[in-house]
Amino acid sequence: MLTSVDIDNLCETIVQGVHPQRIFLFGSYAEGRQTEDSDIDLVVVMNSDLDPHKRNVTLKRLFPRRKFSLDAFVFTPEEFERYKDVPGTIVYTAAHEGRLLYG
Repeated sequence: MLTSVDIDNLCETIVQGVHPQRIFLFGSYAEGRQTEDSDIDLVVVMNSDLDPHKRNVTLKRLFPRRKFSLDAFVFTPEEFERYKDVPGTIVYTAAHEGRLLYG
């Protein structure tokens, strides 16, 4: 299980690696109900011309030897704005129930 310091370090690695506008933590870690089996759920908002899959791969490559499960979803600022108020989307969940880590 990751500590708050581990999550801060994770966030800093992302900031240094891809220069996002915002990073949201959502799911069990954001809600304080994480277990040993919990993954880290992130929404990262950044400018990019890459397709969504390549954006996610780029982000995960920042952690080649990670010992934790990471579900990271990368959205452009325009995509984030489009979906932040659409219930049922990952962006909605992150924006309304998650915790802003950066930005």
